[in-house]
Amino acid sequence: MAEAAALEIQPTDQVLRLKRLRTADGTPIAIEQTVLPGDVIASPELIGDSLYAALHQLNAAPVTGWQRIRADIMSAEEAKLMRAKPGAAMLVIERRCLRANGRPVEFTETRYNGAFYDFSTGLQA
Repeated sequence: MAEAAALEIQPTDQVLRLKRLRTADGTPIAIEQTVLPGDVIASPELIGDSLYAALHQLNAAPVTGWQRIRADIMSAEEAKLMRAKPGAAMLVIERRCLRANGRPVEFTETRYNGAFYDFSTGLQA
């Protein structure tokens, strides 16, 4: 239901769902699930090496979007995929991107192994 709302489609509409295990030097660091409206891209074979390159070729490239960042803990399945312990810290980023015409083109949730991330930000008065 959240995916349909984010993509502004009906719950019964076709979608393309991509689930990927992201690695760095062979080490699993994130689990990513992307959902795209089926009327934009109907088959994973159309994507090749780059989702955004494929969307660009289909004149459906995202031009704007928003992200939500939150903390969570790993489930047993996530921990197994990322070679971690269940209950380990995760950073979760949800992303919703829109095309130039304002229609949603992507809803992605990436679940990062918290052991590999450290953020620093600058502050100025």
